Amino acid sequence: MSIVWWWVCLVPLLACAVSAWQNVWRREPQEEEGRGMADGHRRITVLLCAQGNPTSLDEHLPLYLTQDYAEGYDVIVVTEKNDADTSDILKRYRHHQNLHTTFIPANTRYMSMKKLAITLGVKAAKTEWIVLCEPTCKPDGQKWLQQISSHCEEDSNLVLGYTHFESMRPTTVSSESEPLPSHYSIDHLCTYLYCADRAQRDVAYRTNCYCVAFRKSEFLLGGGFQGFLKYSIGEYDFLVNKYAREGGTRIAMEPEAWMTEEAPSVTQWENRHIYHHEVRQHLERTWQWRMCRRCDTLCLYAACVSSVAAIAVGAVTEVLVLGVCGAVSLMLTIAIRWRLIRQVLHRFRMHTSPWHVLSYELRAPWRAVRTRLRYEYSDPYDFISHKV
Repeated sequence: MSIVWWWVCLVPLLACAVSAWQNVWRREPQEEEGRGMADGHRRITVLLCAQGNPTSLDEHLPLYLTQDYAEGYDVIVVTEKNDADTSDILKRYRHHQNLHTTFIPANTRYMSMKKLAITLGVKAAKTEWIVLCEPTCKPDGQKWLQQISSHCEEDSNLVLGYTHFESMRPTTVSSESEPLPSHYSIDHLCTYLYCADRAQRDVAYRTNCYCVAFRKSEFLLGGGFQGFLKYSIGEYDFLVNKYAREGGTRIAMEPEAWMTEEAPSVTQWENRHIYHHEVRQHLERTWQWRMCRRCDTLCLYAACVSSVAAIAVGAVTEVLVLGVCGAVSLMLTIAIRWRLIRQVLHRFRMHTSPWHVLSYELRAPWRAVRTRLRYEYSDPYDFISHKV
């Protein structure tokens, strides 16, 4: 066998090695030990915007109001003044001394109502640190706020929490529920790994979890959502992207700090991805984010394609060494990825087969292409609140 074949044999093995190093499952964030807030800032505020979610608010509000947090905290619910359903719910919990309500106008033409609600809630808060959440999310335990606040340190200005989906979601044809497709949770976890890794290594880019703690003083000094007010989407992404600074973002990923998010419907899930295509055009550091994800995908495909090609060419040309190298490379690629995936799934308590994860990774680029096409054919006015 000529020297050329020996060099060709190295291609799938090299691709396997690069893929083992360059992949999302090695981007597992490091757990950070929180030091807590300074003495003058131990009280904290939880901010909930209740527009359109009275049922979720009624179900989850008690979990926010009864946190085990000795330093004391406030819960501010922002809603429309003429929202009778939300008002009835809040009346049932008015005996909680830490519950407060702020109202917004019934409609607004030139800015997002969600961003207006957040801004009014921040101004109403009496504490430096504010935890922004959604009524569709619920804390997993009584120590949730304590764990989040432990990362609100003197030298930090953002804390990113972690949310995971419920195992069941509502159907579109009846009131019954159905199991959540596994690729929803896999996609959500992969995106979270990239978000957390970027926040710990450099400057936070965005978050896909509805739990962000930030400083009131910086939010008001920076003009809140100034520059993004017309967009009716992307509040959490804009908040993190605008106010993140190098070394100032903390990751709260202890199990006690987790939240459970209501499983999205098919329409909500698809819209979430379509909306992100619009939001990312207005975020800083998008190029680094996209290149990182594309490199990981390219390395996986390079390892798989080169291995299969080596096996095929080796069989056709009867070069046994080439076929063996291709087979070894393919098995190593799968084995290494399988081990990394199992470690991450175990850490995040996901009962998903690694085979489903591998299948998702191979199909993810084509799903992204489909989403991109749907975005290109969508109405631009779907993403803004200023209708002309």
